[in-house]
Amino acid sequence: MRLYFFSFLFFFSFTIFAQQVDRKSLLEDLKMLSSDEFEGRKPNTKGHQKAKELIKKRFSELKLKTFYTDFEQKFMVGKTPASNLLAYIEGTEKKDQFFVISAHYDHLGIEKGKIYNGADDNASGVSAVLAMASHFSKNPPKYSIIFLMPDAEELGLKGAYHFSKNLPVKKEKLLANINMDMISRNENQEIYACGTGIYPKLQKFFDKSDGHKIKVLFGHDGKDNLQNWTESSDHGAFHSIGVPFVYFGVEDHEDYHESSDDFDKIQPDFYFSVTNYILNTLINMDKNW
Repeated sequence: MRLYFFSFLFFFSFTIFAQQVDRKSLLEDLKMLSSDEFEGRKPNTKGHQKAKELIKKRFSELKLKTFYTDFEQKFMVGKTPASNLLAYIEGTEKKDQFFVISAHYDHLGIEKGKIYNGADDNASGVSAVLAMASHFSKNPPKYSIIFLMPDAEELGLKGAYHFSKNLPVKKEKLLANINMDMISRNENQEIYACGTGIYPKLQKFFDKSDGHKIKVLFGHDGKDNLQNWTESSDHGAFHSIGVPFVYFGVEDHEDYHESSDDFDKIQPDFYFSVTNYILNTLINMDKNW
């Protein structure tokens, strides 16, 4: 197995974890979204509706802007109604250019009486997006940022592809997508950043120095001997229209797509460190694009 892990600093100054998200809120949101009350967040169920209302409430509390009524981009998956949730913060200098940070909020629901709570997949990504939205609401970015929660990812990236085909802004205005799907646990403290092999311009925005509490590895993008993840989550829809992406995720674990993917299995310190690393990567993109 070849791991593309570099150990040099890039040309501009970047201090990892210079900014941090609110740890308490991050973990509370993850715990709530992955509780039995939300019934596994399967589209068009009561639990899914609860998740939707929680996310929209957070967007509203943060006074984020919206492209659609009540933050919802509605669509159909066959006969099943679904909704992407998205909001944005306007940039202080480049208002008409956008980064998109995404994490799908749906999961598998209830099957044979078992609740598939999807703590890592993907309540972890959703809670991280909410934490970053909170950060940028207090620290306005230079470029505008869209916070996107695609729906129906588990049904084949349906929400992300609907978004990519029905963009609220011109495609040329989208700079890059940062997608998060399963970021809260790994026994080896490893998180992959997939996409830089395809879009090498993005490599310079990462801190590749040693000494972090987590190991940030690069690969899984069809340029090595690892499994190709370029279509494995919602970033695939951005890649399909030529928008550069970075996908953050861990390798599959024993609870992947099992009813045992619960809050008590996540690793809070790892999750907090990963979320901060991603936040600071986005901050670095915003400052140095």
